[in-house]
Amino acid sequence: MNNERLIVKHKSESGIVNFIYDYQNEVSFFRFNSNDEVELKDFNDNDNEKTYTIKRYEDIKNINGIAFDNEEKMKDLENYIKEKVTEEDKKRIVELIRSAGIEEIEDEVPELNFYDYTENYLFGYPIISKNFLEDKNQGIWAGFGTRKLKFEVNNLEDIKNKLGNVSLRFYKIDNDSLSKEIETEILNKSYEEDKLIVDMELDSDLFINEFLEKQQYAKFTGSLEVELIEENRNKLTICYPVQIIFHNTNLGKEKNKGIIKTDKVSIDFGTSSTCVAVSNQGKIEFITLSMEDIDTEYNKFENPTNIMIYRWKDIYEEWKNENKKLPLFLRGNKNDDYEGKKISYDSGYTVKELIKDATKREMNSILTQIKLIPYELEKDTTLTLTSSKVETNDEKEVVKLVNDYERQNDEMFDPVAFYSYLLGRIINNPSNPKIYTKFSVTYPVKFNNKLRGKLKKSIEYGLKRALPISLQESEDEKGRSIFNVSMEFPEPVAYVGAICGNYLKLEDNPVEYFAIYDFGGGTLDFSFGIFRENEDEESVIEILGVDGNEEIGGERLINRISYWVYQENIEILKENRIPFEKLRQEKISDEMDENLLNNSDIAKLNLKKINEAISRPFLKEKMMK
Repeated sequence: MNNERLIVKHKSESGIVNFIYDYQNEVSFFRFNSNDEVELKDFNDNDNEKTYTIKRYEDIKNINGIAFDNEEKMKDLENYIKEKVTEEDKKRIVELIRSAGIEEIEDEVPELNFYDYTENYLFGYPIISKNFLEDKNQGIWAGFGTRKLKFEVNNLEDIKNKLGNVSLRFYKIDNDSLSKEIETEILNKSYEEDKLIVDMELDSDLFINEFLEKQQYAKFTGSLEVELIEENRNKLTICYPVQIIFHNTNLGKEKNKGIIKTDKVSIDFGTSSTCVAVSNQGKIEFITLSMEDIDTEYNKFENPTNIMIYRWKDIYEEWKNENKKLPLFLRGNKNDDYEGKKISYDSGYTVKELIKDATKREMNSILTQIKLIPYELEKDTTLTLTSSKVETNDEKEVVKLVNDYERQNDEMFDPVAFYSYLLGRIINNPSNPKIYTKFSVTYPVKFNNKLRGKLKKSIEYGLKRALPISLQESEDEKGRSIFNVSMEFPEPVAYVGAICGNYLKLEDNPVEYFAIYDFGGGTLDFSFGIFRENEDEESVIEILGVDGNEEIGGERLINRISYWVYQENIEILKENRIPFEKLRQEKISDEMDENLLNNSDIAKLNLKKINEAISRPFLKEKMMK
């Protein structure tokens, strides 16, 4: 018997799902809707295809029971078929139905759900749901690099040994065919109870050239095809319709159009923590890098300025300057690594907690006080980072830190640029309606022009690399770059602008005097001046003075407290030959053993251990009183 084909066109909420049965033996049907259409494909000896469309799935049973010599029933058969049919056609339809069988299993029709988990992969952020992806007012951005998609097919029991090919391709934009079909890359197929789970990567850059000029968004339609092969050589291919709304990010020259946000993002790139504020519909909102497992004692909007590198090789393959795609790194914590996930990095409060009990290798893979790295490197200090996980002999274990992204290679790493990229990806999250391209970053008062230039260059690189590809070099209607990073105000001056008119008001007095002391993690900065009214009845801020001390700051004070703890216990530490990091600003007393004061990995680890176990909690308690 030649293979025959029967297609059930199942009506679902997402559209028509085609169940294509290529059979040689009897077919087991799901419990389809009674009004689902069924197509019969008849392949004759001349390889010509003929199609018969049965109006309702439930009519299959009626057709199956018709005897050829029952003229009345054979006459009624034409009522079940959409096309005009001859007597020969009627007989052929009955034959095809009988050969397919009418066995119906109790299983529900398999349903499809899918979502985008890219930001969950990067940061632990919530997934982007199927409904969001299909909504024209939401959707995601074209030209935003690789998107990670997960497809789940429910109600598929006992299919593990039956699964054949799985594919996803897009072939239509709105009502028109694409110039070329777009296919995805299948990463993994797994099973969970009665559910098939397929991980895919979709290159959103491939969609950007499909838009018409000035078209702001479009619906891209495709098909997920799941192939099941039975032992009796029957094959079932389920074709699910997939629709995703993509927004055009190549509209930089269209003033006030598209998805470009005109407001600036304010970034306080701190030594201990980084704060990000954006304007959204007239309101100021703060952004967190830590969406999960935040202890209530922490302010989740004070993002610890730290990173932990688990697998440098994996990071570098994505992060290297030659890669023009938007890099993707799997974020996770120590528990995730224990569970076998090949995480690339971690950042935030989970790293801050890990420091308290970290091993030597873990501590050497953690970077804190990232903002001060350019400052330390200018003093000819050599700074390195150790990959927490090294799995092959050819991997680089120790990486040298640099303050210039152009010098990066598999042995050199610019952490300021990397951390800025993470900030940029969080700020410009596709679940938000607009893209931010203008940023204002504060800086320490005592950072000279050279240091500010290096800091700004790295931050610019990271933030720009986090933009959709088409916007990174885009210009407005006047030929100006739509991307801009300004570093105009030192930190205590920026704070003045925030409090004057809000916390400090000219209600009772026409003049108010202020002094701001910004006791940060790395520096102590201050500014003072006058907040007053002027003749135009508008308030004026006059900055009379700005200064700072780069050797005083919270982290530096914590280091000094730890040094004093070391001094107070010097006899015990000398007896046990416990080394300690040599601090540049501290004098060596006569009781100290200079051989134990050094910059070895063990010495640095001991400083960090005392910092987290004794000095930081002590200082925090004193400052809370």
